[in-house]
Amino acid sequence: MSARARLRDVIICGTDFTRPAQQAADVAATLAATLGRPLLLIHAVTPAAGARTARAWNALAQPRRDDLRAEAARLAARGATIVDELHRGHADEVLAARARETAARLIVVASIGSRSGGPQLLGSVSERTAESAPVPTLVVRDAVPFRAWLDGLRPLSVFVGFDFTISGEAAFDFVHELRRAGPCTVTVGQAHVPDDLARVGPPEAAWSAAGLAAAGEVLERALRDRARTLLDDEPERVMTRPAGGRADVTLVEMAREAQADLIVTGTHQVRGLPRLFATSVSRGVLTHAPLSVAIAPATATRRRLPAVPPVRRVLVTTDFSPRGNRAVAHAFGLTPSGGTVRLVHVVHPRAVAGGEFETALTPGVRHDRYVHQCGRRLRELIPPEAGPLGISVDTVVVERDDAARGICEEAERFGADVIVMGSQGRSALGRVVLGSVAQAVMAASTRPVFVVRSPKA
Repeated sequence: MSARARLRDVIICGTDFTRPAQQAADVAATLAATLGRPLLLIHAVTPAAGARTARAWNALAQPRRDDLRAEAARLAARGATIVDELHRGHADEVLAARARETAARLIVVASIGSRSGGPQLLGSVSERTAESAPVPTLVVRDAVPFRAWLDGLRPLSVFVGFDFTISGEAAFDFVHELRRAGPCTVTVGQAHVPDDLARVGPPEAAWSAAGLAAAGEVLERALRDRARTLLDDEPERVMTRPAGGRADVTLVEMAREAQADLIVTGTHQVRGLPRLFATSVSRGVLTHAPLSVAIAPATATRRRLPAVPPVRRVLVTTDFSPRGNRAVAHAFGLTPSGGTVRLVHVVHPRAVAGGEFETALTPGVRHDRYVHQCGRRLRELIPPEAGPLGISVDTVVVERDDAARGICEEAERFGADVIVMGSQGRSALGRVVLGSVAQAVMAASTRPVFVVRSPKA
């Protein structure tokens, strides 16, 4: 079996022998030596019209082959096992293909070079590699922070752009790989859009400074909780900002504010014709960031199973019917000692006792009295076992004309790990009952929903 056939689990570095490419190769070689992986050094020669015969190709390739061997010898001084390969083809295609064939862990390139036709049409080598490679692509723009980090002089400052997607989780997987090489301080940032604000409060909240600040606090807490789970550690800092129509530019600004050495984002790798019309945040970050960037595709995640999510905060909603109150008991059964249960009841903003509504445009004393009465009824549903079990309890009456939306918003504000609801669940009739509120919550909420069915009569 040839050495090339035996290559597995490697770090790949593409080079064109320029000064930036040499600096990227230095980072790749030191990283490979630190992680104990071989470094596959690749130079690709673009097919030329005048090199159709073997003799013409050899004449064109020999100087490149000599340069490649000299570069491999230089990098070997860093302690890594170096394998060099000269290929005929476009660099991004060669790098992606060899990454698949060798089960590579990472591709390292400099941020230079473009396909013929210009970068505006076909993109740079680094961009095209990141959008086609099955593994993360590290684009080195400044090697100095990496050298200091790999020499043990200081931690690497990493900014992770996260959007609560599978590709975002792949970015965290890459951070775990970096931490195997040396300590990293991690800042996590989200460029949120109006829909994110709408999930945590009524749309009108975004128009007031207080409402916007409260919604931002909810988004920041959700980001911190998710980052803690994916990092298996507390992030150094979390940041949320309005995207303002350009999430990529916003993420770059946050990374610069955090004084990051490296931005890590995930990518869905939109390819072909749709790529011309799709808005890619990762591509924009790679284009606009003045610092090094790592792009991790969703397919690169090495988690075979998702992390086991903790259940510490349980939201349960009831309409005070027997099935709703039955769900309350199950909510306490799901909550561990030290956890928190929030009991929620949703009322219409002008509802009063007896199923009636205020006739005035603004709620009055009767409505306030009704809300107070609902709060008392919620407190009466707290089981006496809650205290001995070490479960904290609070109650909230949500005023919303759409019950499902009110429940989803409160779950986001509370940071619920699970929502518990009751349902009739009787075949066709049950689907109608379930569809009124519980099904709407399941369709709209980003959180798990635990539906408690009433026993059959």
